[in-house]
Amino acid sequence: MKNLNIKRVCCGIILEDRRVLIARRNDVNFKGLWEFPGGKVMEGESDKACLERELMEELNIKTQAGDFFCEVFHSYSGFEIHLLAYYAKIEQGKPKLSEHSEIEWVSFSDLNNYNFLVADIPIVDKLSKLY
Repeated sequence: MKNLNIKRVCCGIILEDRRVLIARRNDVNFKGLWEFPGGKVMEGESDKACLERELMEELNIKTQAGDFFCEVFHSYSGFEIHLLAYYAKIEQGKPKLSEHSEIEWVSFSDLNNYNFLVADIPIVDKLSKLY
């Protein structure tokens, strides 16, 4: 039986000029924490389609989801998350705020200076080692 408390979420690793795009959450539960932008996979939706849809909804950018980067399993209070990170390339538009309080292009060496959601920290660690 499928565990309904596990949320499948996809996030984008969007690179530009040796920097990565991050977004600061504006919701009640995780307000002020940084993340790699993305969102929950809908029933019947592929991971890549989810990521492209979420990036359009959240940042008003048309993207092409690319190669798989990594996955993270994390337990928050009351639910678990299965976070899948994919590279994504902006095909049209420039990121605009709608659901987040801030967005920033950050160098890989500066990523550790931001207070990320716990589930995103393994992604930060992997990016910091690779770049």
